[in-house]
Amino acid sequence: MQFTTAAGLLLALSAAANAWTMAIYDTTDCAQDTTSYYSLEGDATSEGSAGCISLPNTIPGDVSYCGWFTNGGSTGPGACSSGTFTRPSSFNLRSGGQCAVYNGEGCSGTVSSITANSCGFANSGNWGSMKCWNV
Repeated sequence: MQFTTAAGLLLALSAAANAWTMAIYDTTDCAQDTTSYYSLEGDATSEGSAGCISLPNTIPGDVSYCGWFTNGGSTGPGACSSGTFTRPSSFNLRSGGQCAVYNGEGCSGTVSSITANSCGFANSGNWGSMKCWNV
């Protein structure tokens, strides 16, 4: 029984270690000082298994965490559904993943790729929805 418990714990830790994390901002410089932002974490293992994210209201089951922060993070987290912007100005895919950003709702239309560990700038007019997964 202890082996099963230990194996389960290792699997849970492994899943957490493989999660992608992302912050999505309403400013163009990925700064959290006075901005509002979403913070997301997910565990889809491939683009095909990733659900479509359309902020602030459509958060699929493979997104294990979605929080809404204001005042540079001093207020929150609130529910993502309380977020006030739908088309980000910048984003930071902080670890473990890759995302595809679509210009249409429901993950349709032209797609752009996002890779981890950099501040990216969104042409907010082209940001309609996205999928993210672990790499």
